[in-house]
Amino acid sequence: MATSKPENIDRLTKALFRISKALHQFRTLNQRLEFITKEVQELINVEGASVILLNQEKNEFFFPVTAYDDTETSRKMREIRFPATKGVAGHVYKTGKPLIVPDTSESEFFFKKVDQQARYKTSNMLDVPIQIQDRMIGVLCAVNKKKGIFDQRDIEIASAIANIVALPIENARINDQLKSSYQEVKSLNQAKDRVIHHLSHELKTPVSVLDASLELLKRRLSDHQNQSIQKIFNRAERNLNRILEMQYRVEDIMRQKNTISV
Repeated sequence: MATSKPENIDRLTKALFRISKALHQFRTLNQRLEFITKEVQELINVEGASVILLNQEKNEFFFPVTAYDDTETSRKMREIRFPATKGVAGHVYKTGKPLIVPDTSESEFFFKKVDQQARYKTSNMLDVPIQIQDRMIGVLCAVNKKKGIFDQRDIEIASAIANIVALPIENARINDQLKSSYQEVKSLNQAKDRVIHHLSHELKTPVSVLDASLELLKRRLSDHQNQSIQKIFNRAERNLNRILEMQYRVEDIMRQKNTISV
């Protein structure tokens, strides 16, 4: 098992401090992941790095952001989804332990479909869990070591980064979800207001016609002695007044909302 030299430990400590300090400058999940994957790519000296997150509802992994030397590979990786039970990531998720795959062609865990969809060749890789207390939220992955092979020092670096970034990733993810939910509610409210405004506007003409018609009937029935007809007319007039009152209230509410929004 390889041991870290003092100068390597000092370099790693400084890198982790820099990452921890810089993370909070990035507000959205994708911004944080872009920063994290580039740091992993540089510190471990690999062709590609990614944070693989778990969609719990669908029980599948996805790549929200990746950092590869080939930008086209990065783009294709972001489109890929695969079952949380598959691949090296699936094994790491199941065991909660890091895993080095020195040769993917000989690994029982390697999931070829990801490479096939990305049109990429993964020769070797390292995956470590991203955990919050006793709960895993994803996997930190580094692929294709540029010099030498993955070793214990690489596990230490990747695991240290994963420990630092786990909570900021989860916080950013929750924040993005809250913003998305707020926008959905806001859009629904705006749609509801448009419907109410439209219906209120559409009511004006028939209500006005009814009002005028009842007024004419009222004049003609002023000398009429039939009590039953008079009762029917009075009931119709009361209900029309209720509709008019509701219409005025809706108009007042919409007017107040428009004033507040301005």
